[in-house]
Amino acid sequence: SPPSNLTVTQSSNNFGIFTEYYNKLEWIGSVDPDIVSYAVFRNGKFLNKTSELSYIDNNQTQNGTVVYGVVAINNQQSQSSMITATLYA
Repeated sequence: SPPSNLTVTQSSNNFGIFTEYYNKLEWIGSVDPDIVSYAVFRNGKFLNKTSELSYIDNNQTQNGTVVYGVVAINNQQSQSSMITATLYA
């Protein structure tokens, strides 16, 4: 079964000479006990796998719309359906 309640928030680190923007994704894990990881996508392109229930996407722009997706992956490497969230920054 897929994860649920995907949220995306943008934050920044001000280093004086430049500001770094990053997007934090958080979700509720799948109820399927065979889930071993989650795959994260940005605008339809694979970013990374994680076993956590959150992901930080670094080096983002301040003004731009981004669509994120997350799928659950089980121990047979089958993927769930994708959940998505859009950040309007």
